[in-house]
Amino acid sequence: MAVVEGATPLRPELALLEEMLEGWARQQRARRLSPSMIAGREQVARRFQEFTGAWPWHWRPEQVERWVSSHAWAHSTVRNYEGTLAMFMAYLLDDRYGWAEVCRRRVGAVPAQICHEGNSAVHVAEHEGDPRRRPLSREELQEFFDAADERVGKILAGGCKGALPAFRDATLFKVAYAWGLRRREVAMLDVGDFRANPAAPELGRFGVCHVRWGKAMRGSPPRRREVFTLMPWAAEALAQYMEEVRPLYEAPGPELWPTERGGRISTRHVDERFASFRRAAGLPDELSVHCLRHSYITHLIEDGCDPLLVQHQAGHSWASTTAVYTTVGSDYKQRMTRAALERAFGRTEPENPWPDEPRGGGRVTAKTKAKEVGYRWHLRMKMAEAGMFATSDLLPLLAARGVVLSREQVYRLVARVPERLSLKTLAALCDIFDCQPGGLVEPTRGGPSPRPKPAGGDVGSKLSGLQPRRAQILPGPKRK
Repeated sequence: MAVVEGATPLRPELALLEEMLEGWARQQRARRLSPSMIAGREQVARRFQEFTGAWPWHWRPEQVERWVSSHAWAHSTVRNYEGTLAMFMAYLLDDRYGWAEVCRRRVGAVPAQICHEGNSAVHVAEHEGDPRRRPLSREELQEFFDAADERVGKILAGGCKGALPAFRDATLFKVAYAWGLRRREVAMLDVGDFRANPAAPELGRFGVCHVRWGKAMRGSPPRRREVFTLMPWAAEALAQYMEEVRPLYEAPGPELWPTERGGRISTRHVDERFASFRRAAGLPDELSVHCLRHSYITHLIEDGCDPLLVQHQAGHSWASTTAVYTTVGSDYKQRMTRAALERAFGRTEPENPWPDEPRGGGRVTAKTKAKEVGYRWHLRMKMAEAGMFATSDLLPLLAARGVVLSREQVYRLVARVPERLSLKTLAALCDIFDCQPGGLVEPTRGGPSPRPKPAGGDVGSKLSGLQPRRAQILPGPKRK
């Protein structure tokens, strides 16, 4: 609102206040601050004006003190409100804008600073959040992820709608934890934000997460960073979602977490679904989505990851704590990533069950004259007969026979029809299930059998029998 030159407003005080707020907003827009931040600061000024019943040129320090004392706000909230009022008054007192002279001429009073060192909360602690908001323990985190997975199973068992978004959300929170992402960062992920890491080929295309919507600072655009994958089970869970669940959405766009209407999920939806899973797991109401990020950082430190690597993973930019922070390079982060993955896999060199060249001198599928010889792969059936329903159940059994594979490799071994298979891996599988090679590989004519697809046209039937990849938080053997 602005007064037309030469016109006399009916309420000159209100018109002057609106001019001040509009000028302050323009100043902040010139600094490229976000519209939400500008609107929030204006709201604080309006709330204080409503509390005092006075105009800014009549505000006094004791009014600020009475306003703050009459509310039980958190320390960080008090600092925010007092800082906002101090900035607004500093703008009005800046001689470059001339508001003091305007006020003297139009209302006969001059504004004064109302917030000073004697009546303002100070920032003495790095973290001023609610102390009840804390990292989840490993047991609590496992219960949370299990509750999310169980929700999927219950919906599928009951034949109800909602299995697809429930599966999506269960995977979303695993990604938020396993890559240490903020709520907006995980909601804004696209499919192309995950890429291979040359230092970790066993993770496939999920070796690095490129965060494009990091927390902005002081009017800057969203900060970007690379987060290396340090939890292989999360890469397997994300691969399962992207290969078997996400394609069931109708014409999904680039977003990693599409909605059933074709859009992108909102941060509000993330909060609401987190609260739902939190209640199902019986966890305290004070825990929020951001607690997953704190849990990620805490657990990495507990597991022996270098604090400097954790700092770069989280995207924290501290002001020159040590000179090492300014000299660390990509090579250092790659070496630390490699060391963390070696601890996770418990090995130094992975065995690839699909080598570039076939072992044993021939291919599994061969065409002779006009006939093509193929096979059917019965590993999943053998596992079901043995009471094994999680692909990772094969990990310790194969390792005990000298075949050390990653979780992602075992998942592909079970869920797909391998085109190349090492004889050592085949021999180990035969020993595990006490069968001959023919029990696992059934020769056929007409080429390899395609990967079976669920029958039925609706989403529920397509997800039938598919369970989310369970998070591996607690140490030791994977629980069922």
